[in-house]
Amino acid sequence: MTPGKDSNSRAAGHPHAGANQLEKLKKLTLWKKLLVRCGRKPTRKRVHDLRTITLRIQAELEYRLQGERVDEEVRRIAQRWCTQAEKLRGALAQVREADVWIAMLANLHEAVERPGGYSPRSNRACIRQIEQLEEKIKQKRGSWEKTLIGKIEDRRKRSDKLSDELEQEVSLQQLEAEGVGTIIDALAKVDVEFPLLNADNLHEYRKSIKSVRYLAEIFGANNPQAKRQAAMLKKMQTAVGTWHDWEALARRAQNAGGNKQSYADLAELLETLTAESLDKAIDVCERTMQRLLEQGIRNADSASDSVQKLPVRAVVPSLSAELKKLA
Repeated sequence: MTPGKDSNSRAAGHPHAGANQLEKLKKLTLWKKLLVRCGRKPTRKRVHDLRTITLRIQAELEYRLQGERVDEEVRRIAQRWCTQAEKLRGALAQVREADVWIAMLANLHEAVERPGGYSPRSNRACIRQIEQLEEKIKQKRGSWEKTLIGKIEDRRKRSDKLSDELEQEVSLQQLEAEGVGTIIDALAKVDVEFPLLNADNLHEYRKSIKSVRYLAEIFGANNPQAKRQAAMLKKMQTAVGTWHDWEALARRAQNAGGNKQSYADLAELLETLTAESLDKAIDVCERTMQRLLEQGIRNADSASDSVQKLPVRAVVPSLSAELKKLA
């Protein structure tokens, strides 16, 4: 396959292809720039931005690869890029987690000191433990940052080469309005896979809805309904992410000291906050998922009515068997 030739010819047949091709190039260019910046100095914002754009590109590529007529060379390049992206995200994870914990502890410090705020059994002891744990995490963050810089440097040439090949070979064509049906299909499958949410499966649930959210954001550029779906999914993702961060910080506090009493007051407070955020996350996810699926059913029914009236012009989103059972 000649680099760029077939992909450009495929794209050229669509009225929005040029704009979308430009958008794809902007994403990959930004991704490479962020990779260079993180390799120099992985600040909190750079780490966050690089993780986010990596996930967005992955979600779009994985959606593209589902097509039956994808060229094998394109598939190979996209899969290799996604493999490298997964390794990069693993390297970014520790630094990102440290940044989140430091911010959470700073906010918690303020809340404990504020009159009428959280009231641990011993405010003074709890504040001291917050400060000690925050300092430990900052030290860890420094060593994790050096490790991240090394990993980025080791992989950057390979990542740049794959990104260049991706720019040449992969054509990002316009995503049609039928994408809303794709989103509902994906949500229905997630709902079937996770019939009962709890602390054991909530993090995996979040990863599933995050992928769907990124797809919804892609479709949302041209479809208001998909844009609304993306906003609702973001609300779910944020609620679960907050719980997961409290849970991870609570574990860190439990394991940071030489004995169980080192951070006893702080650990007790963190366990309480974790339990509260778990209840909230499950409630938000269950209510929001129900709304999303109900809206999908109503829209499918409306589309079916339109098809009966205008069989030539209307297009009906394909709903999964799981969603139809919910009707």
